[in-house]
Amino acid sequence: MKSLLTPRFALPMTALLLALLLLIGVVSHMTAINSGREISVKAQGYDPRAILLGHYVRLTPDASVQLSAEQSSDLEASFDLPESFWSQRVDGWVSFRPLDNGLWEPVNVSRTRPSVDDKFVIVKTSVLISANDRNARPRLFTVNPRLNIDRYYANKREALMIEDMIRENEDVRLLISVTSDGKPRLKGIEANGDRMVMTWW
Repeated sequence: MKSLLTPRFALPMTALLLALLLLIGVVSHMTAINSGREISVKAQGYDPRAILLGHYVRLTPDASVQLSAEQSSDLEASFDLPESFWSQRVDGWVSFRPLDNGLWEPVNVSRTRPSVDDKFVIVKTSVLISANDRNARPRLFTVNPRLNIDRYYANKREALMIEDMIRENEDVRLLISVTSDGKPRLKGIEANGDRMVMTWW
């Protein structure tokens, strides 16, 4: 019997193994997406000259919000922010709540995972904190969760359509699945009420 390690058999076996690992990765990713809680945030594009690259649309979540005085005070205490700064990036847990228009907005950012009721979704992500006026007291902060998302893969027709909609400031939203460990994953896009959910089959 010829050894499976000979060059004749090694290449097909390697290709089969890589295909199997890819399939396992896809199944694991889709399972995580389907098992998570869905939130939606407004999408915005990069520089219009760079929105369409190949067959994916470059996007970034627009989930920034100005916190109230009470929320800003809680944020300042949680991260022990410097006395005077314009902006700082931190890793933390962001509590999102639903709005009447179907979007979700952050209402709290903390260093440790908070205990909240089921109407909130908790996301673990990096957050850009900006001081509205670094000399004001009490200080007010704007937070911008990054959500680790910057592109959506689509066919050429869909990519061009989404590009045009973003340029025209139409209602384009990112659909994000958040698993129990707080990890956000892009699930799809909603454009003017039409959902385009990612699928591999």
